[in-house]
Amino acid sequence: GVMGPGRLRGALARSGGPERLRGPPAGGRYSLAVADRVSVAVVTRTQDRTILLDRAVRSVMQQTLPDLHMVIVNDGGDPRLVDQVVEAHRDLVRGRATVVHHDTATGMEAATNAGLRAGDSPFVAVLDDDDSWHPTFLERTVGALHATGAMGVVTDTQAVYEDIDYGDIRFLESFLFDAMADVRAPS
Repeated sequence: GVMGPGRLRGALARSGGPERLRGPPAGGRYSLAVADRVSVAVVTRTQDRTILLDRAVRSVMQQTLPDLHMVIVNDGGDPRLVDQVVEAHRDLVRGRATVVHHDTATGMEAATNAGLRAGDSPFVAVLDDDDSWHPTFLERTVGALHATGAMGVVTDTQAVYEDIDYGDIRFLESFLFDAMADVRAPS
């Protein structure tokens, strides 16, 4: 089906603190070790969308800012498939990923919270499994946060419509997404 909008959207914020999980979340389990403290924790939620997760993992691991750790929250999907995606990118990941498996779906917000608890970083970014970033996204946004002392960064979104057909992602169209287009007063 057609995917979209929002392949290149992004936001980055300072985390609320160094809360660490002592064990897996209720109803879940870890398949990889919890990260040591790194500059940015990237939380990605997924459920049975391995072709998209594959692209998201590559997008994160090819960032020019290497000081990151990706927390993938498998929210009720097949754990074997998610582990296979991470394993397929072992050379890129190089120990910079944690997978949290939920046995049953908990929903987007609960999955995000599980990912936030699994990380320990001064900055956190959420990347949906159907999104990707420009390779310098984290370097530039973390640089802006350091330079300004701001609590968060919000960026433009390039909306991308795609079709997934027989295991391939086919580009259909893209445009700069204007989130305010529907709420502006007519002139």
